Amino acid sequence: MNDELKPWSVTASRITYEDRWIRIRSDDCVTADGTVVAPFHVLDYPDWINVIPVMPDGRVLLTREYRHGRGEIVLGLVAGSLEPGDSKTGDPAMTAAQRELREETGYEASTFVKLLTSYPNAASHSNLVTSWLALGLSRVGEPSFDPGEKVELLFADLAAILGELQSGAVIMQSMHVAALYAAESWLRTQASEGLKAASGRSLSSCPGLAGGAVDPPRFSGLLHIQSAAVCFARFKRRAALQRRKADKTPDRDAEEHVETERRPAGPEENIRSFR
Repeated sequence: MNDELKPWSVTASRITYEDRWIRIRSDDCVTADGTVVAPFHVLDYPDWINVIPVMPDGRVLLTREYRHGRGEIVLGLVAGSLEPGDSKTGDPAMTAAQRELREETGYEASTFVKLLTSYPNAASHSNLVTSWLALGLSRVGEPSFDPGEKVELLFADLAAILGELQSGAVIMQSMHVAALYAAESWLRTQASEGLKAASGRSLSSCPGLAGGAVDPPRFSGLLHIQSAAVCFARFKRRAALQRRKADKTPDRDAEEHVETERRPAGPEENIRSFR
């Protein structure tokens, strides 16, 4: 670390524009070497979240929405801003993720995994963005969009989306791209641990593992990461149930979660697949 790097001093600060969408703070600054930078405009956005919902079969749920900055229909993730009421909860970012998932997709998730927290643009933005993986999805209703908001939902294979991004065939918001790669890394880790945990067990019920044979090269591609991660999640839930039964303390949430595996996640007729 370079100890010569020091924050700027702020000699004056004022709000030069504010509405319901954005607040612009204009600072008069002095750098460590005495250079005056004035004004320097900072975009004071609320913190953001994005969510990658993973279906029981391993598909991810994406959005398509008109983005006026580019003037284009853009593929992306469930996303939104933290609201004032979120700060009253234990984890404001997760509360916002739960709300946005329900509002934009009509789904709820039993588990949220925090993938990463990052700066959207530390040079000029003051906020953070937190990316979440949503697991254990169930359809609880229809989406509830804000006035003027229209979002198309579609299912996609994670490997296919990453391949399209790498080839340049698809362009997405950079924070969403980072979240997708973080999700792939998490799923790969869980898949690897799941295969180790499943060693010596019957794997015939797991997608992509028909006959119980584990072929390592078969799992070297991204196409099978989701399947292995689903298997790992199933084994974890079963192990938790077994522990609960051994302790004679039933875990109703775990029992219900296992049951939802056998049921469809909900009506999906209106949600098409990517490509």
